[in-house]
Amino acid sequence: MSRAVEIIRTREVRGPGGRKARHKRAQESTSVEEPEIAKASNDGAEEVHKQKGSADLVPNSFVTNEHEEVKVKVLRLCANPRLVLCAYQDEGLERRVLVRVGRNANFMPGMELKAMRPARETEVWGYQGKLPRLRGRW
Repeated sequence: MSRAVEIIRTREVRGPGGRKARHKRAQESTSVEEPEIAKASNDGAEEVHKQKGSADLVPNSFVTNEHEEVKVKVLRLCANPRLVLCAYQDEGLERRVLVRVGRNANFMPGMELKAMRPARETEVWGYQGKLPRLRGRW
C-alpha cells in the first residue's frame, strides 16, 4: 500500500543570490588572485605595483585638488531648487558648471561666490558658504 515518491529536480540549484552573498563571493574571488600574481613573477612587488598603480597612467593635468576654491558667477537658477548654473574663466575660456547650494531661492544672476571644485570634472561642484538671507543681497 505504501508507494515510494521520487522527487526529480530539473533545475540547477544555486546558492544564495542576495546582495550580501554576491559581495562575499566577489571578495573571495579577488582575494585569491592577488597572492598568485605575486608568486608568479620573480619581481612580484614591481609587477603588482604596476598593475595596481593606475596613478602613474594619469597625467598631472587631469589630477585636480579636491578642495580648490574657484570664484564663479551665477548665470541662472535651475529647476532643481538645490542647484545654480555658474560660469568661471579658465585660460581665456568660459566654463559652465552646476553648483550645489542648500537652497537657490535667494540667489540671483550676477552674484559671485566661491565654489569647491570636485574630484571629477563631470560632478556637481559644492558650496560651503553662508546662503543669502534676502533675494540678491549678498
